[in-house]
Amino acid sequence: PGHNSKLLSIWWNLLEDHNTTTFPPEATLYGVKYTLIDRSYGKICEFLESSNFRRVFETEQTVVYENQDFRGLIFAIKETDEYTSLTSLPKADVDVSYRWSDYNTIVINIYARESCTLTISYVYDDFWKAKLDNESAMIKEIHGVMAVELNAGKHEVILHFTAYEKMLPFFM
Repeated sequence: PGHNSKLLSIWWNLLEDHNTTTFPPEATLYGVKYTLIDRSYGKICEFLESSNFRRVFETEQTVVYENQDFRGLIFAIKETDEYTSLTSLPKADVDVSYRWSDYNTIVINIYARESCTLTISYVYDDFWKAKLDNESAMIKEIHGVMAVELNAGKHEVILHFTAYEKMLPFFM
């Protein structure tokens, strides 16, 4: 939830000549490795090429771009008080794996050899809730994406998107 709709929002704003200075938050594209764009959407192609995406395959009608800043859906960065750009920050020494337990829930297992910031390349939204080792945890926003602060050690982070549950009574 959220990530694909944010990309669609970015593309829509570019196509409709809206003010794109706020689109996208820099880090929302870190989880996008490749994207396929129809050449008729020239503004989107221009945007991608100015955002460190590289053309890797072309036909007469489409272009495939590869993100040179790709970090993955979930990655960890060393702790710092200054988040100038996520791509310029060193990765933390961690082992991380994740799985979707359902359509709205990501379960992340991480072994952090140092304190770090777990970064999730999904658009930050108040509807996301986090648990860290079965306790409620705060989700921070860094460059438009979600982040959870972790101490060194073995952890389980569960992120759950609650928007659908909160809106369900309106549809009954």
